[in-house]
Amino acid sequence: MRKTALALMVLAAAGASWAASRHGAFKAAEEAAWMNIVSQKKGFVDYYFEIGQDGSVIVRDESKDGVTVRRGSIKAMYAKDFFREIKSSDILNAQTGTGSKMVFYKGDQLRISAYINGELRRFQAPLNRFGEAFSYAMTEARKAAEKLPPDENVAGFLSAEPLTGALRDDFMSRVGQDYEFKLVETYDLQKSKHLMAAVKQPHRLIPLESDKDIKAIADFITKHKIYGLRDLFYVKTTRGEFRFRIQYARGK
Repeated sequence: MRKTALALMVLAAAGASWAASRHGAFKAAEEAAWMNIVSQKKGFVDYYFEIGQDGSVIVRDESKDGVTVRRGSIKAMYAKDFFREIKSSDILNAQTGTGSKMVFYKGDQLRISAYINGELRRFQAPLNRFGEAFSYAMTEARKAAEKLPPDENVAGFLSAEPLTGALRDDFMSRVGQDYEFKLVETYDLQKSKHLMAAVKQPHRLIPLESDKDIKAIADFITKHKIYGLRDLFYVKTTRGEFRFRIQYARGK
């Protein structure tokens, strides 16, 4: 009985350590990637997958049936194979960040952020453009991650998307061309580890472990008079302008 209790304590501590380590940003020296997959044929509204070089993973699967979150670790060999194929993928090593788009393409679309030689890069293209070996390695890692039990504890996720191009044009059309962002200084932004992590690594889902974390962001919005709503708001920082979004883990 004592050995069983001790084993459970070790597992709990390991899980807490993993969760805490992933509140902040990955280091540039680490191999890490996070991606969204939109699949019409499988009925996915949105499928998020994150993987680190140590095998730590996050899955957020949002479909018409609801939202499922899985977190934990898979065998390191899956991560090793995945990052080997990232480094050898032609499209991921191209100069541009957007692959060619196929008219009337009905297959999986992939939007991926990954560290390549210490540089964080972003790509978007039909999944079949990334190569068969890459697709296989990613699928195997996803299969392993989907065997993890659902995580019912996390409250939600925060992400930041650079406010550029069509996204910014749409925003300005709603607020007016005379709208001026109030700059949120880095000193103030650093007071929120979740907001800072989201800015450092755009498009990544930063776990919000509790309703208290969500309320802290709401309080930050109110204090700094930030434009937007509780779960969709806009911030100007020294790193640029961003649209922040909170996605609830249980599809609130």
